Amino acid sequence: PKSNLNPDLEPLTVLAQKYLTRIYSSTEELLEDTKLCSTLDGVVIATPHATHFETFSDIITEIDFRRSNNDSKPLHVLMEKPMST
Repeated sequence: PKSNLNPDLEPLTVLAQKYLTRIYSSTEELLEDTKLCSTLDGVVIATPHATHFETFSDIITEIDFRRSNNDSKPLHVLMEKPMST
C-alpha cells in the first residue's frame, strides 16, 4: 500500500513476518481459526466506519457462542467510534 501520510508504510506480509503473526482477510476467517479463536482475549475493531456494525455483529456471535457453551473466557471488544454509520 501507498500512503501520503506515511511513505514508509510496510505491506501486511512484511508486518506479519516482522511480528510473527497471521493475516486474516475477514472477521469470519479469523473466527474460523478455532485454535486461535479459543485463546482470543480481545478484539480491536479498527476498520473503516462503514464496516464496524458488520464486524461487531460477527464478534458478538462468537461472544454468544462462548456464553451458550458455558465458556468463562470473556471476549473483550475495543471499537473505534462510531459503532455504525
